[in-house]
Amino acid sequence: MGLMEVVDDLDHRSLHFGSREKQSSMSLTSHHQLILSYTQAMMAGLLFMDRPKSVLNVGLGGGSIPKFFLYHYPDCSVDVVEIREKVVDLAHTYFHLPQERRLNIFISDVKEYFRTIKTKLYDIIVLDVFDKEGMSDSVRGFSFMSTCKSRLKENGVLIINLWSEPEQVYKKMVYNIFKCFKSQAMILPVADRSNHIVIGINQTGINFQDHLLREKSHHLEQIFKIGMADLFSSLCSCNKRLFMGSNH
Repeated sequence: MGLMEVVDDLDHRSLHFGSREKQSSMSLTSHHQLILSYTQAMMAGLLFMDRPKSVLNVGLGGGSIPKFFLYHYPDCSVDVVEIREKVVDLAHTYFHLPQERRLNIFISDVKEYFRTIKTKLYDIIVLDVFDKEGMSDSVRGFSFMSTCKSRLKENGVLIINLWSEPEQVYKKMVYNIFKCFKSQAMILPVADRSNHIVIGINQTGINFQDHLLREKSHHLEQIFKIGMADLFSSLCSCNKRLFMGSNH
């Protein structure tokens, strides 16, 4: 199972999986707020999805992402797939993960979950599947990416947290995602970290209205209290083929 540590530092409580890297971090005074920069960057996917009603979160950690969706979207239900029951216990005990009807937790490998739950489709799928060795082997292949895409509703969004090391694994993952989503995929480096967020949209022939997305980023920034406008500017800079009309 590996070492799991819960560490308090002033206003923050963090979860570590056998390394110095914070897997999750929570404000002790604002439990739903996203603290870590990579979790904030993952919410750039919400620029392409209005008011999600169904979210699948693979890899629970301290529960930051489910808490965020449950708080900001009262009509949204969140399914969580986490292979380690101990992680779920820690999230409930130390990170204020609620027990509520809109949150469903499955102790399972994600591939087994997809085999068992054959028909459910999601507005958003979030993959954040790490242990102390890095990203789980089970989610690296093209076939798994294709399965994820097939479980998205039309216009649904896949959001994946990647580490850029080791470089060969990272490049293969990015290749598989872009092969699966073709021109509907984009990449977002996380400032001051080795994480990269990859976003895939289950839609063909996307025509981004850049000025509307920029307006939306400012609107969401006020609601979420995270730098959505800067995240959108970074998306434009790193994916110019998609956002040629943006001024950033």
